[in-house]
Amino acid sequence: MADDDVVIAGAGPAGSALALRLARAGVKVRVVERSVFPRTKVCGEYLSPGALRELETLGLGKRIAAHAAPCHGIRLYAARGDPLALAFKDGEALALERCVLDAVLLEAACAAGAFHERARVEGVIVEHGRATGLRVREPSGLLSERRGRVVVGADGIGSVVARRLGLAREVCAADERFALGGHIRSAALDGWISMFAGAGAYFAVNPLGGERANVMLVLRQREIAAWGGCVDVCARQRIARLVGERAPLTLFPADGRRMAVGPLRQRVRRPDAPGALLVGDAAGFLDPFTGQGVWMALEGARHAADAILGVLHGDVRERWAWRRYARACRRSWLPRWVLSSGIGLLRNRDGLAMRAIEQARAHRTPATALLGACAGRVSALRRPPEQ
Repeated sequence: MADDDVVIAGAGPAGSALALRLARAGVKVRVVERSVFPRTKVCGEYLSPGALRELETLGLGKRIAAHAAPCHGIRLYAARGDPLALAFKDGEALALERCVLDAVLLEAACAAGAFHERARVEGVIVEHGRATGLRVREPSGLLSERRGRVVVGADGIGSVVARRLGLAREVCAADERFALGGHIRSAALDGWISMFAGAGAYFAVNPLGGERANVMLVLRQREIAAWGGCVDVCARQRIARLVGERAPLTLFPADGRRMAVGPLRQRVRRPDAPGALLVGDAAGFLDPFTGQGVWMALEGARHAADAILGVLHGDVRERWAWRRYARACRRSWLPRWVLSSGIGLLRNRDGLAMRAIEQARAHRTPATALLGACAGRVSALRRPPEQ
């Protein structure tokens, strides 16, 4: 017998936003998360216009804005030359530490009636071909079961739920990438995100307000492996080559304050199985260069809530609700994947990237439309207006 209506693996933006929506609808929901909150994350400390719209629908817009810093725009640097600067409107985008965002979402979910349990998800209970719960390892070491009418994998890259249900798809490991980064202090920050790309890597600087920033170096695993044990020295040298003398932004967290995330890949055959759904990065991961992760997580949680509520209320059969959810995921994912892949193609080829930035300076309307698509200001499939 189910202990809960819904059990969710993972309390990141996708899992907590879904729990909040379900709890407000009167659903008995349990969120299982292994990390102790507040927790520090390397990625995802940028809230795009699309992400802010989703937070507004949750009634959390003002609370989030009170903790966040304004993001004025993005400067894109190729291997050489001056940057392309693309501005946001006032208040259109924000920067916020993930420890704050995650805590706000989880606290709101618990206040609405969701139950948060600290435990590590180790498996999925499958009975007669259907997911019926999670196997979790409690802090005491005890292995327990948490059963629900619906199981949700919101457990990110390398999702245990996706792998145990056979939904994860193998991805070529030849170009696996990792992110190294953390928080730094610098007096050179001005509220603009800076992205330096070149030779198959990139360095991102996201100001968080005051003199603090999130920095992230993303590069191939084989390059990191070639560094041996000299990560701090080699990372700083790599950043210096990317940035050059174009900006005083070459700081990198020292060992002990530096974090690593990867491999940065997650593909699934589909985002659903009998009795289960995947949301957020567990349902598919895009290159973080375009900054769409939090937006997609919150949007996916909204679609998943609609599907789950329809099933629990008896309004629609599960198979049809899951099909609609899968279609919504495809509609959301495919244009963003095309956009992200195209940008990645340019970013990883220095000559193309430099020419693209030159063209964007001369013809700003398409460049502004591209930023709008990445940020959720306009559809990723909408053609830019004629100049």
